[in-house]
Amino acid sequence: MANISLSAATKNNTTSSFTYEAARNVSISWSVAPVISLVTLTVGVTGNGGLIVLFIHDRATLITPFNVYVLNLMVANLLHLINVYPLDVIVGLYSGTWVLGRSACAFFLYGVWLPGCASSVAHSLIAVNRIWAVIFPHSYRTQHGMRAAVMVCLSMWAIIYSVTLPWLVLDQVLYRIPVENGPAECSVNQSAQFAYSMVIEFTLFNFPLIATVLALPVILYATWRNRRLNARRVGNTISRGGHPLRTLAQSATDAEHEPNSSAVVPSVKRIARPKSNATLLLVLLTVSLMVTYVPTSAIYTAAAFLPDYDWTEAYLETAVTAPFQPAIDPILFALALTNVRTALVNVLTRSHPRGRT
Repeated sequence: MANISLSAATKNNTTSSFTYEAARNVSISWSVAPVISLVTLTVGVTGNGGLIVLFIHDRATLITPFNVYVLNLMVANLLHLINVYPLDVIVGLYSGTWVLGRSACAFFLYGVWLPGCASSVAHSLIAVNRIWAVIFPHSYRTQHGMRAAVMVCLSMWAIIYSVTLPWLVLDQVLYRIPVENGPAECSVNQSAQFAYSMVIEFTLFNFPLIATVLALPVILYATWRNRRLNARRVGNTISRGGHPLRTLAQSATDAEHEPNSSAVVPSVKRIARPKSNATLLLVLLTVSLMVTYVPTSAIYTAAAFLPDYDWTEAYLETAVTAPFQPAIDPILFALALTNVRTALVNVLTRSHPRGRT
């Protein structure tokens, strides 16, 4: 999968041939890999953890149907960061060799694949939610509520665990080469379960990434079309001497800019709500994914089908940016979602009040 260990991707051929005992005698050294992992861990845990606490503190205004998907992604990111990146820092200090033993390897791989896949799928859920909002606005506003959002997110976790957990258990019990008996590296023996591995890779990582990227032009076009129809209908209504009424196109625009509104049938009287530009959020998330996860995912998948080719250089060229995504997400949420940004500013200003002039 694309969010692989940067330290593992940057190891050289000499280091990868070390045995477990020899690797434990390698002197530690700070390089680019452990520094990137440490920075991502610090920024990511602070950002995702801080926003989760903020959501809980201001749950009356922030826990909304759309923001459930945002919260779901932050939980996946936080679990991934806590389970993987501290160990990745240590591995990076030993130039990509695994010196932590068999139990730590099992813990590491569970963290890589379970929350890692959840993070990928959670990104795609935001994209699917936006497609529903702008293409089927009436259905979205009448059928999508808090209960639906929570059930979708819980189903995501249930599917990921039911598909991935047996694969990891089989690998650990039957197929994984013990780190004490082979090269000092921690990885799933995918060749022993190649078909199963590819099902997981494509359905829980590649396809969600592809869906997220392809959803963006569809959503942008639907949003432009809805706004154009809305402007045309409002113009026709005014030209007849009437008052603009809410139309299907207006509802689509509302669904785009007001994803945090509750799922109720819209009334004629509009209630003023602050904009929360979910389309902007999707644009930012998609661009960041195309820079971080997509290139490494493509190389990782190609390497699975062409194992004899040396992919070290390709990994080095693309894996540098991949670890940053869990740290980038909360920054994008704060920039794009008005209610999140407002709540964050309120907390910061209460913590550091201005002095009297």
